[in-house]
Amino acid sequence: MSPPRARQTMPKVLITGMSGTGKSSALRALAARGHRTVDTDTDEWNRWVRLPDGARDWVWREEAIGHLLTGHDEGALFVAGCRSNQGLFYPDSGSARSYGGWRSSSRPHRRRRARVGRSQYRPRPARRDRPL
Repeated sequence: MSPPRARQTMPKVLITGMSGTGKSSALRALAARGHRTVDTDTDEWNRWVRLPDGARDWVWREEAIGHLLTGHDEGALFVAGCRSNQGLFYPDSGSARSYGGWRSSSRPHRRRRARVGRSQYRPRPARRDRPL
């Protein structure tokens, strides 16, 4: 009889970056391979807050993101998002909300620029046949 196995921690990967860097494309490719993916760019995962200077910011709903991270224990989880408060969930943040399960990956700057340059979402040149 083999000894009981220790419970394996399933990887939780944050795919982050500015608009147009390919987060949604990466999620679609990962989902096509059978992985669980969550795009946090919806009202379900975000809320508007008023900053001290009066500006507004769309930030993660901390309770919802916390439940997402702690409630997942089967297979890898890939989460895409880029919010000003995402650092609260980093393992070294010192926050009570921090979650030590994020794995990080980043592309070299040249590769990001090349990817964005090929994006189907890049801005199109203005049409010249219309009056300005």
